[in-house]
Amino acid sequence: VLKKDPIEFTVNVEKDGLYYIGMSYKALDSSLEDIILGLKIDGKFLYSDMEELAFPRMWCDKEGVNTDALGNEYVPEQVLYNEYYYSESFDDALEATERFMVNLKKGEHTVTIIPQKGEIKIEYFKFAATAQADKYSAPDKSKYYNGETVIIEGEKATAKSSYFLVG
Repeated sequence: VLKKDPIEFTVNVEKDGLYYIGMSYKALDSSLEDIILGLKIDGKFLYSDMEELAFPRMWCDKEGVNTDALGNEYVPEQVLYNEYYYSESFDDALEATERFMVNLKKGEHTVTIIPQKGEIKIEYFKFAATAQADKYSAPDKSKYYNGETVIIEGEKATAKSSYFLVG
């Protein structure tokens, strides 16, 4: 559980390279803001952006259907998603779709996570290696889906990365 005090642990990196910063976690407090963590590697922030890495707080709809006195349905109450959720940190200096990466050398590294905003419970933390994309090839037509039509409605999302995403 990460509340106010930093936690420190050791990781072993198998080879030199660029790595994404990811973790599986769940929020323990109900603030509407993202969870903000500082991340030191070997006692220092490798980049200034690592002083405040953002991870989304996950939400879901409260069970049941809300109706008014006339029977009209209205937006369900948002509650914290109570399961672990894996997310990688995104680089705010780049586009919102670019994951934050660190260059690590092979060997053992000491990682310190420093809570800035939010209380979380971490299931696991990892440096995910980047991978080269495979050369494109057309999909095998025999693997196309031929079953019944599947309809997925946005209002029925299991988890949402913002309190304000309501259906």
